[in-house]
Parts: sequence; structure tokens; C-alpha cells
Amino acid sequence: MRIYLALACAACSALAATAQNATPPPLSPTTLAPFNKRSGVEVPDSTPPAGSAAKIIVSYWDVVRDMMMRAKNMPPRPARSAGRPGDLRPDYPFEEFRNLRGSDLVRAAHEGAIAARRQKTGRPAEEIDRQVWENAMMALEFFPLVIRDDSDVRVIAKIIENRDEDLELRRFVLDKLAPVQKDPSSLSMFLNDAYTRYSGNFVKALDTASSHPLENPQFQMESMRVNYDRLMKRYNDAFAADAKIAALAKETGQPVSSTALVGENPPELEKASRDKINGIGLALASFAGLIAVHIDSNSASDPAVKAEVRRILEKIAAEVKVPDRELILRCLDPSRPVKETPATEEGLPALPAMPDTGNDEMLMPALPGADSGLPIEPQVSQGGNQPPPTPVPLPSGL
Repeated sequence: MRIYLALACAACSALAATAQNATPPPLSPTTLAPFNKRSGVEVPDSTPPAGSAAKIIVSYWDVVRDMMMRAKNMPPRPARSAGRPGDLRPDYPFEEFRNLRGSDLVRAAHEGAIAARRQKTGRPAEEIDRQVWENAMMALEFFPLVIRDDSDVRVIAKIIENRDEDLELRRFVLDKLAPVQKDPSSLSMFLNDAYTRYSGNFVKALDTASSHPLENPQFQMESMRVNYDRLMKRYNDAFAADAKIAALAKETGQPVSSTALVGENPPELEKASRDKINGIGLALASFAGLIAVHIDSNSASDPAVKAEVRRILEKIAAEVKVPDRELILRCLDPSRPVKETPATEEGLPALPAMPDTGNDEMLMPALPGADSGLPIEPQVSQGGNQPPPTPVPLPSGL
């Protein structure tokens, strides 16, 4: 938690300036963003205990917005002592959020998207979309500091796969989950860590958005790219961390690319690295099978989605050590002659069955499972849908 506190301190000073640049990547001109759809944040009604002085929060977005505006307009005051003479620290706005929790801020982001779309009179669609991103940034930037349990992480991952949620809010969270960030924030750094620690939630969300036949085409392509980039980052990191590869790079004075593993003379690896790379290669092969249904002969997917699927499959077939490359190549070209499968390399798991593009019936490939090479998600409780809203004493002035 200390790292998130430190990151948030750095993020606070730049939050106002960053919000001005929170321009979402452009969507296709034909894409319509949903308005005021049902949120994926299902929070049951709750009543405070009898005699409680806590107020019921009707709009978490109003609370978050007012807190940020109060912090922005607050007159300067002397720095607070950190415990030693001369060791001073300022007050930061995130301290106002200490009585909230992660699911409260996710709900605020949903309500902020609705508020942005209600103010649409005379405003171009691009400006409204940008306002959704700015509201989402304000609501979620301090999310890492207020999470209390695993359910908060599940709620933010659910935004990505929930097709009833505002499209631009989904794109904002997906953008922060991308492995490469131009301007890292406390939220993006938290999601980078959460993707590894809670892989089951985030992999499921990305797989659902990448494969669902009714998904928004632009968002589906963005989801596939983030999904692929995440897996490839793990694959390349595992390769670069191998001791023998590091020694080879030092000897030659040149970096060694992971594509060397699919060449004629692949470099030697430590057994632990080889096992890890084989596991991630299996996850990439399973991902290939997941999105290959989009280029099935009976698929009704958008042409742009089909083109993106082909691009990703070609890169996996050319650059990744997978159990059976021929299966991916036959998905790209069903007329490709069937070749005898070579003997499986020691330690390389078998590839799950991929869709038969020559069959009239579409088949759903096996989803990546526990043997994907990703860390196993910590055990979480399954009780209830979502936690109730948190009745909190509001700061004075609200």
C-alpha cells in the first residue's frame, strides 16, 4: 500500500493538468456511445443502523466532484509536521477519500458518465466523450488508495466486460490497463499490478470483450490489442530474464529477440524459463483460438475486427513458440494442406482444439485456464453480488 500512497502523492500535483489532456482515442464515426444504460455496479440498498448520524449518499459522483473542487479551492495552509522538526508535508486531496471504498468510486465514475451525457445540448459528441473521460479520471484516480478487499478489484474489472456500461468509461479503464502508458498514473500502475495478482478477473474481462459477437467493433479491437500486448509482455519479460539469454546478449553486445525461439537455431534456456515461456505460449495459443472464431467462414464479425484478428494471428504464428503453429496457420488459410504434427518438445503442453473453419458449425475454443502460465489468482469470497453503499460522515461544507 505504501507504493500507492507514494504514487498518489505524485499524481495529485498533476491531476488537474492531466484532466485537460484526457482525450479519448477517436472512435469510428458510425459508433454510437450508449447513454444512461444500467450500470454493472449492482449495489443493493442499505439502511444505516438506527440512531446513526451517517448520511445516505444519493450520488457518489456529486460527493467526489465536491471533494475535488473543495480541495482545489481550499486556501493554502501551513504544512503539517510529519513528526520531526523541519520534516513537513502538505495535505493532499486524497485524504478526503479515506471514508470511501473502491466500489464507491466505481459507482461515482458510472454516475459521472451519466452526468456528462445529460449535458449534451449544443455539444459535439467528441466533447461529451472527453467529458466522460475527465469525470472517470476524477472519480477513479484515487481508487488504489481506498480498496478494502477483493470485491473492489472485481468491480473495476467488470467495467471492461459489461456491455451495458458507458462505452467511453469502459475505454477509459481499458486504456489504463494497457501495458505501455505514455503518462503513467496511480490508477494505471495499480492496474498493472492487479492484472498479475488478480489475473482471473482481468483475463476473463479481456477475453469476454475480445470474443463476444455483439461487442462494439472498435472496443473489441482495442480489447484484443490490450489482451495480446499483455500476454506478449509477459512472454518477452520471461525470455529477457533468463540467465543464458542475458549472458548471450552481454557476449554479443546486442539484445536478443524472443523471435529467436522460433528460428532454426533457437538459443538455450534455463529449465525454469523454458517452462514459464511454454506456459505463456500456451496462453497465447488459447487466445489465438478464442479470437479465431471471428474469421470463421460463418462469422458475421465486422470486417475491421476480422482484419485485426488476422494481424494478431499472423504475429503469433511468426513470433511465438506455440504448441502447434499449423493450427493457427490453417485458421488463417483453410486451404492449407494438413501436415503431420511434429513431435512435441519436452515440456511444451498440447494446444487446445481450435475452430474448424471448414465446418458449417461454429465452435467455441477452450478458454485459457489455470495452466496458462499466468499466476493463480488469490482465493476470494463469493458471497453476495456487490457490497452495499458505504454510509459515511460527509466532510463539513458538503
